[in-house]
Amino acid sequence: MTNNQTLLVVGCQRSGTMLASKVFADYFDAHWLDEFDVLPLKRGAWGLEALYRAGLTNLVVQCPCAIQYWELFYTAVPNIKFVFIHRDKE
Repeated sequence: MTNNQTLLVVGCQRSGTMLASKVFADYFDAHWLDEFDVLPLKRGAWGLEALYRAGLTNLVVQCPCAIQYWELFYTAVPNIKFVFIHRDKE
């Protein structure tokens, strides 16, 4: 991840998305946003786009349910990357 990318951490609920996103944010020295900062998702994608245009581009966003709107985020936010967290139920 470079300084002009947004990382969106998605996955199943209770799979460790919050922990993973906080580790990524700390490692990349990025701003961390919680899922409640981008919900509802359509407005959240536009909000992330506005942050990107304003110059706040080094972001890590933890939002497990955003995977269902991946196309919206992919088209709205330049240089977005997705990390999908999968938890084995065993």
